[in-house]
Amino acid sequence: MKKLALPLALAFATASFAAAQAPAPEAAKPAETKAPATKPAKSHKVEAEIVSADVEKKMVTFKTAAGEKSAPVGPLAMYRLKKVKAGDKVTLTCKDGATPEECAEVSFIKVPEAAAAAPEPPKQ
Repeated sequence: MKKLALPLALAFATASFAAAQAPAPEAAKPAETKAPATKPAKSHKVEAEIVSADVEKKMVTFKTAAGEKSAPVGPLAMYRLKKVKAGDKVTLTCKDGATPEECAEVSFIKVPEAAAAAPEPPKQ
């Protein structure tokens, strides 16, 4: 009897270990949830003159025909924000806010070719 007990105990232990390691059946797995597809944010372009550019606060103040406005600057526009200064005429790509005319965030700053190619005056 002792000779039969040891192999039988080993068989049960192996079977229970295998059952614990086996993946759960498909019905028991929670359904994978997909994030609902979001529509891309609408945007519009604005011809503007830079009033001030604050890199630390990630904000830009600009003047358009409609008046002076401030808006936060997105990560793609930060590179150019560091290079623009007050008085520069630029084209801003703005994500639409509550209304299409409102700028919720500046996503890109385009500097005209002539201004980009102009060399800086020598410092004295």
